Amino acid sequence: MQHHDNYFTFQAENNYDLGLQLGTHFKEAIQAKINRTLRDDVWALKLKRSLEYLSAAKECFPHYVQEMEGYARGAGVDFLACWTCSLEDEFSFYREDHCTSIVTNDGKLISHNEDWAHDAADEICVLQKTIGDLTLLELNYLNTLGGNSASIIPSICPDLLISDSIY
Repeated sequence: MQHHDNYFTFQAENNYDLGLQLGTHFKEAIQAKINRTLRDDVWALKLKRSLEYLSAAKECFPHYVQEMEGYARGAGVDFLACWTCSLEDEFSFYREDHCTSIVTNDGKLISHNEDWAHDAADEICVLQKTIGDLTLLELNYLNTLGGNSASIIPSICPDLLISDSIY
């Protein structure tokens, strides 16, 4: 089966180890993103706001925070800078264009369009991530963990998990 040029598979026993693999693999992308973002006029404000999201994530999605901790370590970057960059879409005060997501057919059809930039395909990849016995397929920016869209859905709707029958 032929895959997208930016299709990767990762497998780990826990979220931290998965993040470590992702951070090591995408090290150059996250380092470049952080270096560009540090020059942003509103970087200090983004850092401050990201702490509010971090507090909520630690309480509700601790596995996601653990994965980001591994990602930051694997990439050799500061955790808070990495976390803040992963929240880019949450800080809508600096960008009006966004991608489009649609869920229909009682949740059986999910569509996502990266229509915010002509070169978005160069900044995204498709990941198949396995953590223990849970497998997720997600669209992922090279500098994030993903999970800020359809990949969270399997925690809510386990019927959307990948099975061998689709290969």
